[in-house]
Amino acid sequence: MNKGFAFILGDKDKNIPDLYVAEENLNGVKNGETVVARILEWGGEGKKPSATVVSVLSGDDAADEAMRAILLDNGFALNFSDEAQEIAARIPEVITKEDISHRKDVRGYLLLPSIRLMRKTLMMPYLTAS
Repeated sequence: MNKGFAFILGDKDKNIPDLYVAEENLNGVKNGETVVARILEWGGEGKKPSATVVSVLSGDDAADEAMRAILLDNGFALNFSDEAQEIAARIPEVITKEDISHRKDVRGYLLLPSIRLMRKTLMMPYLTAS
């Protein structure tokens, strides 16, 4: 971090460039923290894209930070939309006896994940004694 600006270091392996962030767009981030940023402008020739810090991923829990990074790398949002949160808030927390009567009780069964069988014949090499 410099006075008035900072750079978010990109990932060269994933072809993500370094990002220029003006001081007013740092949103309280500290040096060394992992962040989510939004690109504001791609910049011109010889200029880095400019961005704003949306949220900080760093924290005391390295596993949580890694999980969030994996979600982001695979295109998942870290937060639900306001609409989704409103809909979820309307779902009752108590299951009624009527709801239970429409369900199958599988607590006494051993449930295994489904397995997809391959329809290819696998060729195994034969071992020969010499």
